[in-house]
Amino acid sequence: MENKKPTKKRVSARKVVPKVSKITATVPVKDTISPKRWDVYNLQFLILLILFAGFSVYAIFSFYISTNGYIRLYGSVTDSANGEGPQPAEIFKDVKEGDYASLAIQKLRDLGIITGYEDGSYRPNDSINRAEFLHTITKAVEADLTGKLYSDCFTDVKAEWFAPFVCYAKDKKWISGFADNSYHPSQSVVYGEALKIVIMAFNIDVPKVVVASPMDGVKITDWYAPYVKAALDNGVIDLGGTFDANRNITRADLAQLIYRAMPDK
Repeated sequence: MENKKPTKKRVSARKVVPKVSKITATVPVKDTISPKRWDVYNLQFLILLILFAGFSVYAIFSFYISTNGYIRLYGSVTDSANGEGPQPAEIFKDVKEGDYASLAIQKLRDLGIITGYEDGSYRPNDSINRAEFLHTITKAVEADLTGKLYSDCFTDVKAEWFAPFVCYAKDKKWISGFADNSYHPSQSVVYGEALKIVIMAFNIDVPKVVVASPMDGVKITDWYAPYVKAALDNGVIDLGGTFDANRNITRADLAQLIYRAMPDK
């Protein structure tokens, strides 16, 4: 029996490499913005900056204007209260702009219809008598007193300075006097009489019939109701308050009635 030598198992030697787990490291990457995006950001920022600057300027300017206006207003009020600063223009010594009938008084003065007194006053709150009233009315309507002798038309109106004006008014049927054929030229004029004469002197249409009370204090049966209606319709007087036909008119009232009845103001 043949003896066989045991064969050695050949073992291939392999290099054993220890298994190493793969480790990945995250490296921060710098955030880069493209030039185009930078242009957009810059434009938006610039727009916001402009808007902010504009709003700031507007706010400052508005504050300055309003504050300065308030200061001027406050200053003018306090100055006026203290007698300083701009004052209303003087029309007469006792009539200033803003007073009742001041515009009418100024216009009639400029037209030479009224002149005032030697001391530079007008005395707007004084009453006016019937002779003075007709003198002013005839001047306002530019009455032509030539070509006829206007005198001796009432028992108490002969050849006095006021006779031409009174007699002209009678001739035009503005007035008729009293039952005894007197006129009472020195008597104060009352509002109802004055309004009637103004309406007639300026040829303002008067309604023949008044079907409703034109304003408080006027009944449709009152003799002056048609003249009140005509005055209201033509802007000679305003609707408001109570009409008092029997109160004495003042010199300011006279100017106001004439001015508002004039066709060319």
